[in-house]
Amino acid sequence: MNMTFLEKLAPQSRFSRTRLNVLLALDQFSDSHGYSPTVREISAMLDVKSHSSIQFHLEVLEKEGFIKRYPRRARSARLTRKAEVALERLAVHKRAA
Repeated sequence: MNMTFLEKLAPQSRFSRTRLNVLLALDQFSDSHGYSPTVREISAMLDVKSHSSIQFHLEVLEKEGFIKRYPRRARSARLTRKAEVALERLAVHKRAA
């Protein structure tokens, strides 16, 4: 069975293109601003009208260990080492293509 790139990027996770875009938006915003974006800011970056959709993807990313968030703290989402490794794989893949 042939694995897709997203399956290779994060084995044992249900990594969708939208979830990857949420992770990339979180990473890019955090790098440029020094703090995490809000759900609304991620929605605007990805041109997604539904904030609950972004919230859902953040919850899945947290459950799968790609981000860490702290309850009752705004802008607390942080990439984990697992996410950093996945994004490094993505960068290498893009350079090779």
